Amino acid sequence: MSAAIMTGCLAIGAIAAMLDVSTKTLRRWDKAGTIKPAFRTAGNHRRYDRHAVLETIQHGATGDPGASTRDAGGDEPSR
Repeated sequence: MSAAIMTGCLAIGAIAAMLDVSTKTLRRWDKAGTIKPAFRTAGNHRRYDRHAVLETIQHGATGDPGASTRDAGGDEPSR
């Protein structure tokens, strides 16, 4: 994969931390087709396009019931 394509792509742990969700949640969203990785590495690790993930989250397309609670300053359910 070229460096130009990988620019802005992050591992699942980095995206999970950025969104304040677990990696298990991201895997569930991937399985549901809500947020798909930009590509997978040769070792089958997910790499997400940071900008595409943020855009999806901003449009509320995750279906995450805790998202509105977290945005309002409420407590997130334990992981």
